[in-house]
Amino acid sequence: MTTPTLLQRYQQLKQEQTHLRQRDAASALGVSEAALVACLPESTPLQCQPAQLLPALAALGRLKSITRNQVVVHETQGVYGNLTLSEKTGLVLNPDGLDLRLFLSHWQYAYALCQPGPHGLLHSLQFFDNQGEAINKLYLLDDDKLPAWEKLVQSQRLPADTPAPVSIGIAAPSQPVAVSDTSGFATDWLALQDVHHFHALLKRYGLQRQQAFRLAPPGFAQRLHGTALTALLEGAAASALPIMAFVGNRGMVQIHTGPIQSVRRVGPWLNVLDPAFNLHIQEEAITELWLLRRPTRDGVITSVEAFDGAGDSVLSFFGQRREGEPELPAWRALAASLPAQEAEHAA
Repeated sequence: MTTPTLLQRYQQLKQEQTHLRQRDAASALGVSEAALVACLPESTPLQCQPAQLLPALAALGRLKSITRNQVVVHETQGVYGNLTLSEKTGLVLNPDGLDLRLFLSHWQYAYALCQPGPHGLLHSLQFFDNQGEAINKLYLLDDDKLPAWEKLVQSQRLPADTPAPVSIGIAAPSQPVAVSDTSGFATDWLALQDVHHFHALLKRYGLQRQQAFRLAPPGFAQRLHGTALTALLEGAAASALPIMAFVGNRGMVQIHTGPIQSVRRVGPWLNVLDPAFNLHIQEEAITELWLLRRPTRDGVITSVEAFDGAGDSVLSFFGQRREGEPELPAWRALAASLPAQEAEHAA
């Protein structure tokens, strides 16, 4: 008997589970999402060359951008403008729309898809890393930009005989780093002048983030109770407090800046369901939640950071602020009010 192809297996699975999402179908079939997308008849492989592809996206008008990791999904809308590219990184800087940080060395595969949706055809561009994990998905929102979308696809498409992605499993979780001498770490934490210098501090001492939090100066890192996420979102929504929500994976960080409105729990998901911004958090998969305070030349900057069971940072919150300005007192007060899990500086 002939072995069913991946497409045939997928079609059978969709008949059995009509509402199954593409990512979940790939997992059920034991393949990467990129490998599944590559077999779909409605999929067109594109050259994954950001320097040629990404500058053309501004012509597509408003896009819905979806960036996710294993635990959190971040959906926002805007124009792919104010793009800056270097060899390995990129920046789309629109704080009131698409605000993205790109890590281009992980971008391996790109596809254009035209798929049926509840209100007609959905036109998307989907990008994947070398593990076949989704980095970013962009959906066309303006129907009058369809000719520009088709022009882009035709100019960037790969030959029909291009090999499909190898179905590679998800990368192994990061392992704790063996810590050596950290005697000066707390002092150096207190000497920070910029929140962006924190990564260099971790690298200098060979620390992962959670290791560093447990070595922080007293009062600068605090474990929070799991209910703190709900308290944060509901508190921000009730007060119309503008916040920043960061969600990322190996190839992308996507940022929402501004107030939020509708916070709802649906099954295992804690959600923000606003017209132009959606956030979906699989709350039970978050194993650690931390309140952090880092000194800068603009004063102490407060953040809340969530980790999954693999020790990966999956979601971060800050108060909205501009460079050179102190953080909002209302954000600092909300963060300080969140329920703690244990005493500060606990091991």
